[in-house]
Amino acid sequence: MWPNQQRANFDAAQVKDKKIVFIEGADHGYLPSGPKAGKGTQRQQAAAAIVEWLNGKFQQ
Repeated sequence: MWPNQQRANFDAAQVKDKKIVFIEGADHGYLPSGPKAGKGTQRQQAAAAIVEWLNGKFQQ
């Protein structure tokens, strides 16, 4: 899915508590993909974004 499609889906979601994160060089399963795959840490980046979001919800 392309970033503009992801943004449209994000904007269309009716939930107010949401955050969009783009992981450069990741495929749909957050595996390294393409010329921007870099060091291959896409899954770790995704997990860190999820943990950050969860921490914001449960450490208030």
